[in-house]
Amino acid sequence: MFKYMILISINLLFFAGLSSSAVTAEAELGEVVVTASRIDERAFDAKADVRVITAEDIEENRFANIAEALSSLNGVTVNTYGNGVGYENMQTLEINGSSQIVVVIDGIRANTNTSMLNVFNFQSMPNLDSIERIEVLSGSASTLYGADAKGGVVNIITKAPEKNVFKFGAENGTFGFQDYRLYAAGGDGDLSWRLSANKRRSSDYKDGDGNSYISDGDADNISAKFWKKTSGRSTLSLAFDHYESDTVHTGTYFRQQHGMRPPASFYEKQQRLILAYRTQFSEDSDNLLSLYRIRSVFNGQNFYTTEVVIDGKADTTTWGFSDQYRMKWHEKHRLAAGFEYSHETIDDWADLLFTYSNESYYHYSLYAEDSWDFDGRYSLTFGARYYRHSIAGGRLSPSVTLGLAADEKTNFYLSAKDYFVPPSQYQLFSGYGNRDLSPESGQTYEFGVKHAPDNDTVIDANLFYRRGKNTISYNKEIKKYENLDREKVWGFRANVTRQLDEHFKATLGYAWIRYKNVDAEGEESYSSNYPNGEIKVGLNYKNRDLTVVLFGRGVMGRDGYLRYSADTGLFYGTYPVSSFWVVDMAVNYKTSEHLTFYLKINNIFDKFYCDDAFGVYGPEDIYGAPGRNFRVGFTYEF
Repeated sequence: MFKYMILISINLLFFAGLSSSAVTAEAELGEVVVTASRIDERAFDAKADVRVITAEDIEENRFANIAEALSSLNGVTVNTYGNGVGYENMQTLEINGSSQIVVVIDGIRANTNTSMLNVFNFQSMPNLDSIERIEVLSGSASTLYGADAKGGVVNIITKAPEKNVFKFGAENGTFGFQDYRLYAAGGDGDLSWRLSANKRRSSDYKDGDGNSYISDGDADNISAKFWKKTSGRSTLSLAFDHYESDTVHTGTYFRQQHGMRPPASFYEKQQRLILAYRTQFSEDSDNLLSLYRIRSVFNGQNFYTTEVVIDGKADTTTWGFSDQYRMKWHEKHRLAAGFEYSHETIDDWADLLFTYSNESYYHYSLYAEDSWDFDGRYSLTFGARYYRHSIAGGRLSPSVTLGLAADEKTNFYLSAKDYFVPPSQYQLFSGYGNRDLSPESGQTYEFGVKHAPDNDTVIDANLFYRRGKNTISYNKEIKKYENLDREKVWGFRANVTRQLDEHFKATLGYAWIRYKNVDAEGEESYSSNYPNGEIKVGLNYKNRDLTVVLFGRGVMGRDGYLRYSADTGLFYGTYPVSSFWVVDMAVNYKTSEHLTFYLKINNIFDKFYCDDAFGVYGPEDIYGAPGRNFRVGFTYEF
């Protein structure tokens, strides 16, 4: 059935006759972004691979969290263990084949050291009502965002209140899902405020093959932000986020069925405090000074076997400040420059093998980037960041981008950018750590094109190649982190969006990536984590009161077989399913100006698949993704 839906969508996308319509893809051409250059510009004009998920996209698709929203973009991969409950700190986001990304909230860095894998817990912002848009920049961006922006940048931009609003929503669904959320915002004179709160529950679930998993989640979140206009155009803001969760899970299906491990339980708390002062000197210049503190607490009881208990603990603190200045200093020049400092501490860490505490490092950097517009057609953007790490040392990371506006409908860009990634605290200080690790470094080269043949169609494509040395990886033989000799990564992404008529819009995206390691002895190996291709296709219907979104994700030819090791007597493999299609649907019906009801169905055809590699005990040693499930809910706003 879905194959026919795909053919119909593609046929509509390229051959359907267009009617005159008030709602066209022209809105996407005019979408303003700041992430590509830290300066406001149209997404279509940005000389980088930057895409936007708007508040309208979030509402119409009924995304459950930020990670789900990000996974709707082709070329972006979210790796989750099962339904994500109990493994919030293991959920990773990859852009251009790298999980080393920078996450910023309203332009202010939000990366954390909560685990060995992820840099940001996307579950910690479950109430999406406060998000204005999410900008995703693919490709290395070390000049503007820091040394570890190897794969890209995720910029979460929250809403600034323009009017008094109150919004309440509730959901219920399969697998014990319950969600209750509140959003309120307003202002009076020079003072504005925003408040959001969220309560979420979930329980046991089944994968597409009917395998049952013990799982329990209970999470709470509260977020607040206040703005105060001081003098002239200056604004002082204070933002606070608090997230707590209690989870229970049993691990893979095989280990659960064979009683290898009792259920594990975890508690997590994360707090963010951000103080910012923005000064608008003129229409062409402003400055953002910020101070932030992020604290993460993780306590859990896991089991290595039925008898061996692992009492885990992680208490980490990150604080820092930054100063960013932007200006148009000449008719043809725009400048972004700044300074950043961050101090990161493991206050306490413990698990089965080792404990450590009071380990820390700091890093600071200076950066500047100038965009030079020659004659309205050609542009040259060049910049550099000097980065200094207290353990890994320093490095200068330059970047250069050449842009060409061939005409009003076509833009090209070609870029070369350095990146520099210091080892994490876990890689340095843990029992698997290695204090002699060298930082990763390398270059990313990109070529991209954006083309709008008419007001109803937008086509964009990006080709990238990344090469690096001293890539940090875990060596199973010596049970230590070490530097590989080299890595080579290349990939291609293309996307077409077309407004079919005043009610229908279609999107079609394709992504392909290859990752090759070269060790110190010169041996080459390809990563099996990436398929031969991934397709993401969507069809949106919208009228005055009803919106329907159909979204499909197809994974093709991913390594899906087991290997047997005679040395250990165990199986090793990657994914139990090499190819699959997963289809989701969201329906929204607005019964009045204030009340909306909606239905979200995930995995409509109940397909069995895994987004993470399975374990060592055979094809049942898996974290199966949830099978068919649905949520029904409503929002009331006034």
